[in-house]
Amino acid sequence: AQEMVVAARQAGVVLQVGHVERFNPAWIAAADLTAKPKYIEAVRASRFPGRCLDVGVVMDLMIHDLDLVLSLTSAPLREVQASGLAVITDDEDLAEARLVFECGLVASLKASRISPAASRQMQVYSEHGYAAIDFNGPAVTMIRPRAELLERSFYLEEATANPLQFADVLFDEWLPVQVPEIPKRNAILDELHDFVISIRSGTQPTVGGEAGSRAVEIAEAILAAIDTRCWTRESALAQRGPLAMPPEDITAASRRQHQQRPAA
Repeated sequence: AQEMVVAARQAGVVLQVGHVERFNPAWIAAADLTAKPKYIEAVRASRFPGRCLDVGVVMDLMIHDLDLVLSLTSAPLREVQASGLAVITDDEDLAEARLVFECGLVASLKASRISPAASRQMQVYSEHGYAAIDFNGPAVTMIRPRAELLERSFYLEEATANPLQFADVLFDEWLPVQVPEIPKRNAILDELHDFVISIRSGTQPTVGGEAGSRAVEIAEAILAAIDTRCWTRESALAQRGPLAMPPEDITAASRRQHQQRPAA
């Protein structure tokens, strides 16, 4: 990825990476609430695709959410924890990762390609509010807290005489919920238009080569964490990584030893 970035720069050509979720109308609609994020949760799941089997689910699916997260912060990655399991293929078919950035942002990402139902969702908690994004919809639910909540000047005992009934007004008066209408757009066509505009104007595309290279770098860090993940208290290699073997419990071990005894 880095070599491609350098080659494009030396040749004076535009390099665009196909992270099409940047052009999803639900993501664009939530732009003001995703700025300065503090906590992000994302789930990206699909049925078994039967393709892209030369890589695991991190490079196949999770990397799209990685790109979205990285588009919201330029801070370096401080810590990564991850685990994954190979169920059908030789690479991880489901994975989860927890990323901590120097700016304080925490991102929890989950991906699976052996899910019975497809899902592409993200929840973003920022300094300004909350956005729940459904990329499949596309749809978005937004919450913009009142100033008293954002400024930490809210006191429950002053807001209501009966806390048991406060839930009835919470999402009307204090955490108002908005579900805007999302315009129907073709995200892939918008991505292609962005590419053409970049070529004609000489400007950088929305998702340039540097952004793609950074996503690959973080994905590699997640895969390294998956490979060293120990699933038991033992340090044996058989208990590490996505191909870890489940340890025998005492019942299974006793049955195996009994079956291996010579017949009387």
